[in-house]
Amino acid sequence: DFGERVPLDVTWSDGTDPERMHNYYTYLYNRTVFDVLRKHRGEGDAVLFARSATTGGQRFPVHWGGDCESTYEAMAESLRGGLSLGLSGFGYWSHDIGDFECTPSPALCK
Repeated sequence: DFGERVPLDVTWSDGTDPERMHNYYTYLYNRTVFDVLRKHRGEGDAVLFARSATTGGQRFPVHWGGDCESTYEAMAESLRGGLSLGLSGFGYWSHDIGDFECTPSPALCK
């Protein structure tokens, strides 16, 4: 979790502005983890469960929508995010069941 976050107080070896690396670092991070998994598990058996995504991340399955609240609104947000990923060429998407970010109201638990 949070491995895709880019600190802003760093100096990249090539001098790139850390703010400009935000999306590309996500790609590099996911590619590196996927490559390690592929080397360990073998071609065709590597699966990455990534939260972050950017252009090119479609080749590293599976993506996950992140932690969500236990509300109907959060469920709708998660579904919209998954549909958006699918329309962007991501073949596999997953989600959390609610209750990570908050406790559901008693009405949702009945």
